[in-house]
Amino acid sequence: EMAASGATIMPQKANQKKEAKLGIEGKSLSTLPRPPEKDSMAAVSIEISSPPSSSRPSSGSTGNTSVDFGEPVGSLQLPPGALGVLETVINMNRTLETQIDALRLKIDVDAKHTENEKKKITTEKDKVIRSKETEIELLKTTVKDREIKIKELQNATEERDSQILSKIEEIDELRTLVMETEDYAEELSKKVHKLKDEKKHLENNGAHREQNDEIRRLKHELVSVKDKLNIMEKELQRARTVIDKQNHRIKVLELEKNDVTSRFKDELEKASRAMRQEVERMREVMRVQYEEMRTLREQNTEISNDVRDIKDLLIRNSKTPREAERGPMSVQNYGGASKGQLTVRSSVPSYRASSSKEALPPLTREQTQNKWVPAGARRINAAYSAKQRKQ
Repeated sequence: EMAASGATIMPQKANQKKEAKLGIEGKSLSTLPRPPEKDSMAAVSIEISSPPSSSRPSSGSTGNTSVDFGEPVGSLQLPPGALGVLETVINMNRTLETQIDALRLKIDVDAKHTENEKKKITTEKDKVIRSKETEIELLKTTVKDREIKIKELQNATEERDSQILSKIEEIDELRTLVMETEDYAEELSKKVHKLKDEKKHLENNGAHREQNDEIRRLKHELVSVKDKLNIMEKELQRARTVIDKQNHRIKVLELEKNDVTSRFKDELEKASRAMRQEVERMREVMRVQYEEMRTLREQNTEISNDVRDIKDLLIRNSKTPREAERGPMSVQNYGGASKGQLTVRSSVPSYRASSSKEALPPLTREQTQNKWVPAGARRINAAYSAKQRKQ
C-alpha cells in the first residue's frame, strides 16, 4: 500500500478496468495500463511539483492555494502504472470541483430567475386586478345612473297618473253636466208641448200673439241649449281622446320600464358571472404558479443538498488514518522535505487496497452509511408529487 499526502493509491493490473459512477453528470473514469518496465516490482522515485491553483481552495488546504510552500511535500515510491492512476484521480478531483462550481452558479442563476419571474407575475396580476377594479367601479356608476333614470321614470309615471285622475274627475263632472243638460232639455220639451197646447187653446181663445212671442223666445233658448250641449259633447270627446293618448303613453312607459329593468338585470348578471369566472381563473392561475414556484424551490433545495452531500462525501473520503496521524497541513510540518517532491491535494477521494502487491483487486469506492440519491431522481419524484396534488 503506497500513500502520499493523504491519498491511498493502488496500481491496476493489465486488461482490468473499473468505471466509477460519481452520481452526477459526466463521463465515467477508468485507468489505462502502462507498458511494463524491466523490473515491475522495483520502486520508482517520482518528483512532481505542486499542482496549479484552481479557481477555489480545496477543503483540506489552508489559506490561499497560490502560496508557495517552499520545499516540496514528499516523495512517492510508485510501482509502474501508478502514475497514470494518480493523474486520473487528480483529474477526477478537478472535474468534480468544476462541476460543483457549475452547479453552484446554476443554483444562483435559477434563484435569480425565479425571483424575477415571481416579481413579473405579481406585477402583471396587480395590473389585471386594478383593471378589474376599475371595471367594477364603472359598472357601479352605470348601476347608479340607471337607478336614477328608473326613479325619474317612476316620478314621471306618478305625475301622469295624477294627471289621468284629474282628467277622469273632469270627465265625471262633464258627464254630470251632460245629464243635467239632458234633464233640462227634457223639461224644456215638456214646457214646449205644454206651450203648444196652450197656444192651441189660446188660438181658440184669441190670445195668439202673446203666445207666439213666448214660443219664439223658448225656441231660441232651446237652440242655445242644443248648441251648448253639442259643445259639451265635443269637449267630452276631446277629453276621451286625451285620456286614450295618456293611457297609451302610460303603457309604453311601463313597457320601457320593464325592458330597462330586465336588460339591466341581464347585464348585471352577465357582468357578475364574468367577474366570478375571471376571479376563479386568476385564483387557479396563481395557485398553479405557486405550485410551480414551490416545485422549483424544492428542486433548488435538493440540488443544494446534493452539492453539500458531494462535498461532505469528498471531505469524508479524503481523510485517511495516515493523514490523521500526521496532523493538519501546514508549512512547519513539511519544513524538512526536500525540493522536487510530490504534493497531493487532500480532497482526493480515498480508495482501499489489499496489503499484498501481487494479485491486487480493482479500485473500489468506500461505502458510506447514508445512501445518496441523485438529483435527477429527486426532481422526478417532486414533479410527480406536484402533478398528483394538482389532480
